Amino acid sequence: VVSKDHVHLLVSAPPTLSPSEIMRRVKG
Repeated sequence: VVSKDHVHLLVSAPPTLSPSEIMRRVKG
C-alpha cells in the first residue's frame, strides 16, 4: 500500500532520479 505522501514524492521528484534513488529518499 502506497500512502498519498509517497505518491506526492514520486510525482514531485525530478525525472532524472532513478526509481531506486526515489525509494531511498522515500524510505529515508
